[in-house]
Amino acid sequence: MSLVLIDAGSDRIRQPWVLLVLFAFILFFASLIARFGVAGFVMIPVLIGFVLFLLAAFKHPKWAWLAAVFYGITMAIPDRYILYYTGATQPVALLVDGFLVIGLLGMFFRGFRKADYTQLRNVSMGMIGLWTFYSLMQYFNPEAVSAQAWTYSIRQYFFYILFCFVLVVMAANRKRDFMFYIDFLITIGFIGSFWSIKMKHVGLGPVDNKYLEPKLLTHMLWGQLRVFGMYLDAGTAGAAQAFLSLIAFVTAFHSSGWKKWYYLIAGGFCYYGLAISGTRGSLVIPLTGFIVYLVFSKNVRIILTGAILFSLAIFFLLFTTIGQGNYTISRMRSAFDPDNGSLKYRQEARAAYAAYMNEKPFGRGLGTSGKFGSRFLGDDSVIKGTDGGFVVIHAETGWFGLYMYFFIWGVLLARAGLMLWNYPDKELRGRGVALLGGILGALAANYGNSVVIQFPLNCIIYSSLGYFEVMRIWQKNKAKDLDGKLITD
Repeated sequence: MSLVLIDAGSDRIRQPWVLLVLFAFILFFASLIARFGVAGFVMIPVLIGFVLFLLAAFKHPKWAWLAAVFYGITMAIPDRYILYYTGATQPVALLVDGFLVIGLLGMFFRGFRKADYTQLRNVSMGMIGLWTFYSLMQYFNPEAVSAQAWTYSIRQYFFYILFCFVLVVMAANRKRDFMFYIDFLITIGFIGSFWSIKMKHVGLGPVDNKYLEPKLLTHMLWGQLRVFGMYLDAGTAGAAQAFLSLIAFVTAFHSSGWKKWYYLIAGGFCYYGLAISGTRGSLVIPLTGFIVYLVFSKNVRIILTGAILFSLAIFFLLFTTIGQGNYTISRMRSAFDPDNGSLKYRQEARAAYAAYMNEKPFGRGLGTSGKFGSRFLGDDSVIKGTDGGFVVIHAETGWFGLYMYFFIWGVLLARAGLMLWNYPDKELRGRGVALLGGILGALAANYGNSVVIQFPLNCIIYSSLGYFEVMRIWQKNKAKDLDGKLITD
């Protein structure tokens, strides 16, 4: 009888190369602890988690894209803790760029040969490519004075829309990916609303208080806090929760059973988060979205019922003073006041530079307004009064860029609307209509606040454009999964 020797795990560890790798890791982690103390000890699981994330992202690139969307929504949480413990802010948004790049690299290495890139040959990709080209050409704008400002600003102009669109179409293109994406967004909004409720009814903790200090002038009005929850500020909190509440409500109308109640409850909590944020301009998001839903319902009874409810809500805010003693209702009502001081300020600021900007058809260059303008050009040279998203586009890319921007969005949303109008799968159609209504609402809100190109909605909106294209492919191929054609799991 012959003896069969089997290598055990302990035997493999004794191999020289394994021992060398283990020794290198121990030495590396020991040096971290020796140099950074407790912080170095904390860095060890972070680094291990990052390595595991890289392995997962290279195997399934969609997880890197989903991480970018998630972090884009919640980045204010690490930002405020970093501020609290270090006393300084850090460019935390760059991590979104890193996630998207990792996703693209994973997509490239995983399926470069087998992927069917013809799925990216479509009108939507052409429109995104056109905007990408124009944004890149802005580097040569003779009015631009800062290459650094262009480098930072280019990310929000084309980087996110291009990368999110490609990753969704190529790597997150199954029906279960789309269904999970919607549930994922609603759940994040639902959980985040509890942070807002806690801030409103329990109070701010020391971390939130530190984060609020530089925002007091805009976030504490007449002794009332504009609640910002887990978001960057009250403006982004209102826009995000308005968008997510709309998606939750419309999805509920196309669901049944316990899921229907879950979506309704989540939508209600998100809408309350919008109300206590005091962000009046974001009210247009659910209003526009519900109008889109009513039109796409193609049901006269639903349209009439919705029109009556909509009219009653407007009448309540415009022509009555019921509940005026309540700060939240009073704040919402002021959104419809033509004599509102905030509205007048915006109108005066825009009128002041409108004639000046009309003389610059290609604008002053990317990054010449807002925070990047202040950072790289100084407060004396930055274009002021550009808090609206379309005003930023006008100021930085000129009237030529603004008209191109309108044209591109018109084409993208017209294609989505025509595709959804008679979409055969009712469940998918309902969720698609929810996203379409949310995007149209965000574009309407973009007049008063920079909503579309900023976090947290930018990656959500751009990923939704990718799913419109995926839904078109499903309809064309009469299939909901595309194994062998795109890069899927």
